[in-house]
Amino acid sequence: MLAACGGSSTSPTASPTTRAPVTQTRAASATPSAQTTSSPGADEVEVTGIVGSVIARNNVISVRPLEGASVTKVLVDATTVIRRADGSPLSLAEIHASDRIIARGALNDRGDGLVAREITVQTAVPGARPGG
Repeated sequence: MLAACGGSSTSPTASPTTRAPVTQTRAASATPSAQTTSSPGADEVEVTGIVGSVIARNNVISVRPLEGASVTKVLVDATTVIRRADGSPLSLAEIHASDRIIARGALNDRGDGLVAREITVQTAVPGARPGG
């Protein structure tokens, strides 16, 4: 049967069994750690961790990254979008130690800090163990 084997090479139309070309897409990693992409121009990094402290006067969040990532601080600027896990807005002053954080942006020159484009925060439940 001609359609079952993909048709002939002289056919002007593709058969129903012809596969589309495979393209790669970036997806969030299931493991919480710093992720860097290797494609050119895509210097987006994601850091997932536990907030250690917030230094509001310097716009810095110290982070204990999960799974051994090397990024230990998240740098916040005027363009950084900060929100809660439910999508509602949040300010830097409302982030506290033991909150879970996912930050996306670009690494700084030294590679130890992330200049955040967006930050998502899951507030720690009072009485819960940090990082649990």
